[in-house]
Amino acid sequence: MVRAHNEGIAAGAFEVPDAFLAVTAISGMGMRVANWYDPSLPYQPEEVADTYAEFALRMTGAGA
Repeated sequence: MVRAHNEGIAAGAFEVPDAFLAVTAISGMGMRVANWYDPSLPYQPEEVADTYAEFALRMTGAGA
């Protein structure tokens, strides 16, 4: 997984200071959803997914 991100960095698709830390931050963010998400909250699953995807793109410099 990190190798693919290193390739993305080399190709200019991502701008992160450390590929491994970017991967672990994004995957950790996604895994935590299972701990806090509850259907009674005012968020639809699609809204959470879209917002988290935007966060990940911004974290990697790909959403700029």
